[in-house]
This record gives sequence, structure tokens and C-alpha cells, in this order.
Amino acid sequence: MAFERKEVEKEEPKSVLWSILKWYWLLIPTFYFLFFIPNASQQGELAPGVALNLMLQMVNYGLAGIMTVTHPVEKSKTGLADNFLKLAAVQQFLAQNIFGLILTVIVWYQLPYKVDAEKVEPEELEKWHFQPKTIYIITGVLLAVTLLVVFGQFRMN
Repeated sequence: MAFERKEVEKEEPKSVLWSILKWYWLLIPTFYFLFFIPNASQQGELAPGVALNLMLQMVNYGLAGIMTVTHPVEKSKTGLADNFLKLAAVQQFLAQNIFGLILTVIVWYQLPYKVDAEKVEPEELEKWHFQPKTIYIITGVLLAVTLLVVFGQFRMN
């Protein structure tokens, strides 16, 4: 009895939710910096709790940057995006960003199993992208910064 081999169906990358999450991670820290920080500073100084929250918001810029430099073929459950979004979900949980956590899980859930390079737009393939190893290192650094900030917040309380 021979087993028949099935070809995995390759899908087009779904980039709408990916873009929404990227823009969420870009806009929320920007609004925090523009509207909350000027009101929270007293005589040019920030309270330690506000400074730690600002650091957590800055980590979101790093996550959005990683999403920008991820190769489109890697945006699948068999690619780099699977592990990146899992680590980003852990980071969002530690940062107590519930909406970001939910959005990250939704984006991870909608990832295609495999992306066919032929279905990706040529302009997207020609753009500059980071190597997966570099993305893992940067994600690890961002997660470590988040852990340090959460530990600092815990020590303050």
C-alpha cells in the first residue's frame, strides 16, 4: 500500500491585517509621545512610571520596523513570521497591551501556510529585507528590553 503525496496549496500573502498591525505599532507610540508625554512632564522631567511606559511604547516601533523588513515569502506559518508573531504576542502580553495582543494573534491566525514567491508582487521582492537571523536577534533584544521594563515597573510598585 503506497501513500500518495499531496502538494501543499500555496497561497497569496494576506497583507491587509499585517499592515494594520504594523501601522498600529507605529501610530500608538506616536500618539502617546505627542499627546501624553507633554502633559505628563513636570518642569521637563518625566516620572519614572511614565518613562518606563514610554520605553514600552518605543519597543512597538521596533516591532513595526521588523514587520517592514520581513521578506514577503517569510510571511507564512512555515516562515519567519510565525515565530516572530508568537514572540511579539508574548511581548504584547508582558507590556500589558491587550489590544495589541489580540491583533497580533489575529494576524498570526490568518497567516497562510506557505507563500508562493510567484504570487508576490515583483516590487515587493525587490525591496531590501533583513535576514531571518537578524530579525530573530532584534526580536530577542526587544523582548529582553520589555522584560527589563516590566521588572522595573514591578520593583517600583
